[in-house]
Amino acid sequence: MDDLWTTARAALGSNRQIALRAGAALLAGAGVFALRHIPRAEVDVAIVPRRKIARIRTLAEALADLRVLESHDAEFASHFEKVLDAVDAFLLEDERRVVASQGRMSRLAGTVERIAAEMCAHAEEQMHVSDDAFVAVLRARDEVVPRIVGMLEDMLWNHLLERG
Repeated sequence: MDDLWTTARAALGSNRQIALRAGAALLAGAGVFALRHIPRAEVDVAIVPRRKIARIRTLAEALADLRVLESHDAEFASHFEKVLDAVDAFLLEDERRVVASQGRMSRLAGTVERIAAEMCAHAEEQMHVSDDAFVAVLRARDEVVPRIVGMLEDMLWNHLLERG
């Protein structure tokens, strides 16, 4: 009789395991399906002509987040174009795969960081005007710029790993 109960418990336990695994697989599949079908935001109009940047969706979205400074930096358009030019040149160097590319990419990432810091400095002059300006500058300086620089540094590391 004890053997019968032991066998029944083992069968029930394995069926429970199968059901739990099937449920987990179903949830994971539904999650992947949902992520693929959630509409994504359009790429910023200033970034669309820059196809290399626009192809890297997360980088394009991070660069578009610099727009938070647009109404607070009088020279925003020229600064933003310089940032986009530097990122374009960075991506071009990434494609070249020559020894000198890593140094150029590092300098270009530094250029992006420097120009973005200038954008924040220009906008900081307007920080006292309103709470929106204050929040915009803090967000750009503390969140957006480090995220962009981090992405460029990750791309540089990937470039080094692929070349080596």
